[in-house]
Amino acid sequence: MDNKLQIQYNLHPATLERWEQIKTVMPYKFSQATALRCVDMVAIWPQIKPANFDDAIKADTPTLGALGFYLGGEQAVQLIAEMITAAAILLNVGKNLQKHQLEPIAEVLYTEFKLLTVADFRCALRMGAAGKFGQVFDRIDLEVLSSWCAQYWSQKADYCEGLNARKHKENKQPPSNAVAMPDFFREWMQEREGWKQREKAKFEPDEALLKQWEKEWEAIDKELRPEFALYVKLKTQMLFR
Repeated sequence: MDNKLQIQYNLHPATLERWEQIKTVMPYKFSQATALRCVDMVAIWPQIKPANFDDAIKADTPTLGALGFYLGGEQAVQLIAEMITAAAILLNVGKNLQKHQLEPIAEVLYTEFKLLTVADFRCALRMGAAGKFGQVFDRIDLEVLSSWCAQYWSQKADYCEGLNARKHKENKQPPSNAVAMPDFFREWMQEREGWKQREKAKFEPDEALLKQWEKEWEAIDKELRPEFALYVKLKTQMLFR
């Protein structure tokens, strides 16, 4: 990673190490832009105050799952707990959340709603606190928060489906100006791909290479580490990209 970015974002060595492991194990999944956006969320999530589905979509924030993927599960759970605390302040209920409840509740919500973005989660809590998902009675707990997130997810899915249907109806498919791929080039590509597949099928890593891969595999964070057989398959595929 660029040293300027490292200094600008004040990245913790453990975070950098995590990203390097992701790039080693799952290079096709790593996005520097998303990773840095997740780092941003640690400081700026209080500024994200969507009032509706449109606001949440336009905010373009990473998912709760992405927070865990790039920052680690513990950091993601901590941020979720902070957002729950901010929502609880909006409520005047006799049986509000206690500190010892926060982390376990945040862990469950992180596990069950990883596809919600940070803006979605903030919006779900704000809408729930405002009574958009039913009256808030004398408690706020896991059941209430899970219900808010589930109702938000369902309603947003319906909203997006309707939005897409309207856009599809309004927009006419423009004529394609794409130029067809020349036959000789298509045949060359097919022949090249066939050669790669044949070579990959014949390839068997020797003992020395397997030992090297095993050392790399053991150095990977257990939370990110796949089964060794899958890791060998991934490394083999990388050789024939």
